[in-house]
Amino acid sequence: MSFLQVVGHGITSATLDGAYHAMETLLTLSEAERDALASPDRHPFRGLSTMVSADGTPRCHRFQVCNYDDPVAAAADGVPAQYRTYFARNVWPWQIPGLQAAVLACFAEMRRVGDTLMELFARALGLAPGHFTPVLTHPVSDFAINSYPARPASNADAHADISLGAATGRGPGPSAEPAITFQEHSDSGMLTVLHQRGDYAGLQVQDLDGAWITVPVREDALVINIGDLMSRWTNDRWPSTRHRVVAAQDPAATRASLATFHLPNVDTVVAPLAALVGEEGPRYEPVTPYVWEQMFLAKVYQPRTAATASPA
Repeated sequence: MSFLQVVGHGITSATLDGAYHAMETLLTLSEAERDALASPDRHPFRGLSTMVSADGTPRCHRFQVCNYDDPVAAAADGVPAQYRTYFARNVWPWQIPGLQAAVLACFAEMRRVGDTLMELFARALGLAPGHFTPVLTHPVSDFAINSYPARPASNADAHADISLGAATGRGPGPSAEPAITFQEHSDSGMLTVLHQRGDYAGLQVQDLDGAWITVPVREDALVINIGDLMSRWTNDRWPSTRHRVVAAQDPAATRASLATFHLPNVDTVVAPLAALVGEEGPRYEPVTPYVWEQMFLAKVYQPRTAATASPA
């Protein structure tokens, strides 16, 4: 497994509180106001979206932004022109003072932790501590706030998607299985930095024997998850771990999480590290985040507009 919890990360409770409160405030808006915060580019990783059960019951609300607000912001920071279609527009609820600042403050702190972890990862792989630093100058990381409202569990949850309403799930498991909010999946990026709160521990990771292990909710800890890109980089030395979110048995229980999907620069060539390639050769072809997201969207999501079908 490639899941771990870290403490001593230096992110203050006030910073985390600000992001959680931002989402709570966001969900007090009228339905019409919330609908207006959907991605204008129909991008699954931007704006406010809601995943619902088959009966229409909200399963999870998500607000997500990219490190760059739009192609103009990316260009101003030196991102090469040929990659700017990656940057679908962020959506900010301007009617909520302080929300953007609170979200960006938490996002920046989580990226800091992600950068520190990449230094430690480099050491663990026998590389110089700054090996990954040059590819983290213009990261295309995303930040998401997830809110899981109180709701009764139902068998319909077993059909949950890994997306907010787009991907197909694997279908229901045995009757002994818990109701599923997010179907099992591995994260597609480099690494994920997650903080969770709530009345129950809903995040579960799968061990090498296929058993599910519940990740405890700790206010002082961040959950770190290796993503698919990091698996490619390490030639599967560090495999990404499948995980899922289960619904609470208590219908009144709620849960929330803050997630940074930490990614390198959009033009980074991710290829198996030479030191980790044996006589059988590399298991993966080189790929950039630009191409990797195109591949992921094509595989998981319904066809979208040209602006997002080839984002990078």
